Amino acid sequence: LNLNLIENALNDVEEAIQLSKNIAAPFVLRAKIHVFSGLYQDALTDCDRALMIDNNDYGANLIKAYIFNYFKQFEKALPYYNKVISLKHSK
Repeated sequence: LNLNLIENALNDVEEAIQLSKNIAAPFVLRAKIHVFSGLYQDALTDCDRALMIDNNDYGANLIKAYIFNYFKQFEKALPYYNKVISLKHSK
């Protein structure tokens, strides 16, 4: 994928974050971009910020579960997978 597209996406998300610091979605979107770019620690940081805004954010919980699972940190992944499952069933 073109690095310019990633950079443009990050710039757009940064603008969204500046406009709506109390909304989890832009942080989750930036976390997805970071995962795609291999910047897993940055993705975890953004997920943490999103979860501080909304602990029930489906995307942030799922991304954290995915990252911990990817690095074979299954004990850390499990609570986030459980949260995702509970959120999915509560809809």
